[in-house]
Amino acid sequence: MFKDTFKDNGKLSNNGKRIAFNFNTYGTAIGLAGRPLADQPADLANGTPVYSVIAYNTNAIGIEVDELYYGVDYETIPDNVVSAEVSGIQQKISPVGLFIHESAEALAFRAYVNMYGSFDAGAYPYAHSRAILKEALIRADLHIAGGFAGAKVKYSVPHDKR
Repeated sequence: MFKDTFKDNGKLSNNGKRIAFNFNTYGTAIGLAGRPLADQPADLANGTPVYSVIAYNTNAIGIEVDELYYGVDYETIPDNVVSAEVSGIQQKISPVGLFIHESAEALAFRAYVNMYGSFDAGAYPYAHSRAILKEALIRADLHIAGGFAGAKVKYSVPHDKR
C-alpha cells in the first residue's frame, strides 16, 4: 500500500515496520502522494499512481477527546460544526467518519496544490478546515452520530492480554 515498505529480500523495511507498528497500535495508516512527511502511497501493480491511501484497522477504537477547529476562522465557525464536535466528545468515531474526514481532506489538499502549486505551510490548515466543514455536512445528511473524526481524537487497538 505504501512506497518503500519492503526490502529487496521481501522483508519489511524500517519504514514498513513503522507503518505496521502504527497500524497495529493506533489503528490507521494514511498516506497522500506528494505531501511532505507523510507516507507515500505505492503505485498499483500496473504502474497506475495512487493519490491517497486510507487504511483502517477493524479492531481500532477511535474516541473524540476534545474539539479542534484548526484552520477554521474562529470568528465564523459554523454552528453545525461546533454542535457536531461538542456532541461527539468522549464518543466513539465510526469507521465511516474517519473515511469521510480523510477523503475530504485529501480532496482539499489536491485543490490547494492545484491553486498554489505545492504543499506549503498553508496546505494543512486549508485542507483540515475544508474537511471538517464537509464532515459536518455529510454527518448531518446521513444522520451519523458519535465522535467527530476531524476533532482531537485518540485511536488505539486493544490487544488480548491473555
